[in-house]
This record gives sequence, structure tokens and C-alpha cells, in this order.
Amino acid sequence: SQGLVSKAEARREAVFNQMWERNLSAMALLEPALTSCNIGGDVLACQAASAQIITRLQAFAAGVAATPTPARYKAVVADLDAALTSLIAGYQQRNAGLATANNEDFVAGNATIDRGLALLQKANSDFPPDARPSPPVLPSGAPSSPTARAPS
Repeated sequence: SQGLVSKAEARREAVFNQMWERNLSAMALLEPALTSCNIGGDVLACQAASAQIITRLQAFAAGVAATPTPARYKAVVADLDAALTSLIAGYQQRNAGLATANNEDFVAGNATIDRGLALLQKANSDFPPDARPSPPVLPSGAPSSPTARAPS
């Protein structure tokens, strides 16, 4: 419970939560552009939107690295690190597939993105109930299915 956490630790938790909320809110602003990655979407717009998401995810990872991990957040940070690594790799692989017209890379990238989104959900659920960021703004992941084809 929050009562068992020192004031200094509560401040660390608040700082971490602010970093989490700021980064997820920034990602949410970019998400509408990812609709260009759906079937019938525009390849160049999808690549541009994905590049923006990659940059945002890299900034999120830098924010995590620069923010002291509160004692109760070790599982959050472990899952968040894995989520960000997976998301960055997935968007990069998907963009490589778009650049080379390789649908297998696009589909594999989407699957890696989906795994990253699941890890992000897990990181969110790892927060102590009395310290969970509110509201949790989690990306939905525009690539809806691992069998989705690249835009053409």
C-alpha cells in the first residue's frame, strides 16, 4: 500500500508515472497516421508514420533509462524494456518489408509489434494497484492482424 512507501519513493513513483503518461500520450497522437498501414493504405505514408513511431519509441526507451526505477517497479521496467525493444524491432522490420516490397517482413514485423503491445499491456498491469498511472493510455496497434498484407 502507498502508506508503506517512503515519501522519497512515492516521489520516484510519481516521476516515473509522469514519464510513462507523457510518452504514451505522445505515441497516441501519432497512432491515427498508422491507418495508412492498413490494406489499401499508402506505402510512403505508412513508412513515414512508422518512422515517427520508431523515433517516439526510442525517446520512450531513453526516458525509461534516464528515470530512476522505483523499488516496486522492477517488473514494470523489465516488461517495458522488452516491450519497447520488440516494438522498435517490429516497426523497423515492417518498414524494411515495405521498402523492399517483402510482404513476409511486413507480416513478421506486425507479429513482433503485436508481441510488443502485449508486453506493454503486461507492464501496465505490473504497476502496484495503488500507484498505477491514470488513465492508462495504451496504443491499440494499427496493424490489426499478423496476416494483414502490406498496403499496396
